[in-house]
Amino acid sequence: METMNAGLIEFNQPTDPYLIDESGSFNGYHVKKVMLKEETAALTKEKFSGAELVHNTSDILEDESIHLVIVSAPDEADMSLVGKALQAGKQVRIL
Repeated sequence: METMNAGLIEFNQPTDPYLIDESGSFNGYHVKKVMLKEETAALTKEKFSGAELVHNTSDILEDESIHLVIVSAPDEADMSLVGKALQAGKQVRIL
């Protein structure tokens, strides 16, 4: 069975740690890549130790192995990312 991967894009606040389990999974998806708008890399590395930290959204949107894009705490200006993710053929979850 194919592993279903997710990419996490955090904007204004870190994702609630209770949403991601100890193995780095979110609703059955493995969190493969994480991108941060704010520099909270130490906290995120601890929460998502198995995930690759990336520096731009294209690293997530262009990765064909990522099926789901989790967008955490976007503001109105960030919402265009949802459209880009959908156009890239990704499922989207906004937290």
